[in-house]
Amino acid sequence: MITLNLISPEQKKELGLRRFYILIKNLTIIFLLFTTILAIIMLIAKMIIQNNFNKVVNDYSLTTRYSRIVNYEMENFDKQLNFIVNVQNDYIPWTNFIASFINSVPPEINLYSVDLGKTDSQMKINGFAQNRDDLLKFKGNLENLPLLSEINVPMGNLLKKESIEFEIEAKINLEELKKL
Repeated sequence: MITLNLISPEQKKELGLRRFYILIKNLTIIFLLFTTILAIIMLIAKMIIQNNFNKVVNDYSLTTRYSRIVNYEMENFDKQLNFIVNVQNDYIPWTNFIASFINSVPPEINLYSVDLGKTDSQMKINGFAQNRDDLLKFKGNLENLPLLSEINVPMGNLLKKESIEFEIEAKINLEELKKL
């Protein structure tokens, strides 16, 4: 078979340029298509990385928030524990003192009031004694209590012989009382 080329050299040149243009156009389209696909892949990768980053930041902030809550709870617990320790250190077993005091009151003595002062550790006893011997016996019993000191009976109470309304002041030994 014989090939006849009836195209002029100018048209041949133009056809060659047209093929070259089409080739470049197709390469450009392929390159743009490849670049677009690559850009989409990179955007998806960026979204995945951003989501992971946000998750890590949230987890870290939750951990930090949880740690703050735990620290606050621990400080609060520590304050409450210190308060309880202070309350226990200030506790005075008054029932032991009252039991000892009641045992030292003779049956002949009638008590009207007993004022116990924790802050000033003073005790005031108001009562009635049939006679001076009963009052002296009561004073002696109080002096024998190791929880009391500086027992003071006014001289006017001791000068009466019978029907004595008395007021006795004494100092409570709080340190000794705490040991009970």
